[in-house]
Amino acid sequence: MSTAGHTSVMVKEVVEALNIRPDGTYVDATFGRGGHTRAILECLGPAGRVLAIDRDPDACRYGHEVFANEPRMLLVQARFSDLAEIIEREGLRQRITGMVFDLGVSSPQLDNASRGFSFQKQGPLDMRMDFSTGECTTACAVNNNHRACGIDFTMRSNFRAWQACGDPHVPGAAY
Repeated sequence: MSTAGHTSVMVKEVVEALNIRPDGTYVDATFGRGGHTRAILECLGPAGRVLAIDRDPDACRYGHEVFANEPRMLLVQARFSDLAEIIEREGLRQRITGMVFDLGVSSPQLDNASRGFSFQKQGPLDMRMDFSTGECTTACAVNNNHRACGIDFTMRSNFRAWQACGDPHVPGAAY
């Protein structure tokens, strides 16, 4: 579970914007590989805390391994849409000093073709953050249903996947 190839974006700017207090309680709502969490922890004193969450089980496994000896951090596998419930459950409602949401996918998700996010390597187009929940929603399934749902799904970087779906709107597609 390497961080090779992954660099968190705007870490310095995020830390500056949070104006971190040594005894503050901060939330990293999209842990990823922990770049923002690590930077926040470096600014905290012994009484400071970080609540980190991520939906991706790989990210959480990585975080539990790398931050195993960090008593100031709690890492929870969850959707960031569950954040209010987690904050309430952990008794942090009146204690949150700042939050960061780094929305999107991370390099490890893009680099691993089996995750379904890669536009550089062949692999399934599953695109779920957590494979243990829900049905597989491939790009083909979305494409096949896009007219019924009123969705115009454009995929520029994986032309072969579109062809395989048989979309008559794609030149050269099999239909």
